[in-house]
Amino acid sequence: MSNNLQTIIESGMRYYDMVHTDIHGRYQSWEHCYGVFSKYKDKELTAEDLDYLSLHLSFYLASWGMYRGSSFLLQRDYMVHIPAIQELFKPQYRQLWGIKCITLIQTGNLTTLFMLSEKLKKLYSEIRIAANLSINKPAPSVGISDVLITTILMGTMGCVPAYDRFFCSAVKYCKASSALFSKQSIKKLCLFYEEHSDVFEKCRAEMSQGWIDYPQMKVIDMCFWQIGYDEYIASAGSADGE
Repeated sequence: MSNNLQTIIESGMRYYDMVHTDIHGRYQSWEHCYGVFSKYKDKELTAEDLDYLSLHLSFYLASWGMYRGSSFLLQRDYMVHIPAIQELFKPQYRQLWGIKCITLIQTGNLTTLFMLSEKLKKLYSEIRIAANLSINKPAPSVGISDVLITTILMGTMGCVPAYDRFFCSAVKYCKASSALFSKQSIKKLCLFYEEHSDVFEKCRAEMSQGWIDYPQMKVIDMCFWQIGYDEYIASAGSADGE
C-alpha cells in the first residue's frame, strides 16, 4: 500500500474511532439520521413519518454546522425540510440509496444524482427566499451551496460525500479528485475507490460492525474529511507558533 493510500485509510479509521469513543458526540448524528432514513426508504410515508424524518434531518444538519451563523435555516422550523424529504423518496431516485461507487458511475445514475441535487437546490432556494423575507433581508446573489445539498444527501441517502471545506481541501491535496461538486469529480472519486476497493472494503467492513452498514461514499467522506481537518489543525498550530 502506498503511503498516500495508507494515510487515507488510517485517517478514516481515526475518524470512525473518534465517533464511537464519544457516544453522545455530535458526529453520531450522521448514524442516527442515515439509519432512520434507511429504515423508511421502502415505506410509503405518512404525515407522522415525514414529521419524524424532518426532525432527524434538521438535528443532523445542525450538528454539521448548517444552522450556524447567518444560515437561513435558523429562520425556519424543522418541518421546512418536508418537501425535500418527499423529493428524496420519489421512485426515480430509489437506486441512489446507499449506492456503490461502481453502480453510481454506470449510465444514467450520475445524471439522476445531479437531477436530484438541482431539484433540492430549487426547493431550498424557495425556502431561503421566504426566510429572508421574514426578517426583511434582501434576496441573496448566490445560489444554494453545494455544502448544504451534499450534506443532506450524505445524511439521508449516503450517495455522495459532503463537499465541505475539509473534504474539498483533502481530495485536492491527495489528487484523488477535484474540489468541485460535479459529475467529473464524483466519477473520479468512484474510480479511486474502485482502484483500491480491496483496502477500502476492508475498512468499510470494520466500520459496519454496528447497526449501520456504512455506504462506500461515507467511507470516502470520512477518510478525506479527517485529512483536511488534520491539515487545518496543523496549519493553525504553525501560524500560532510564528
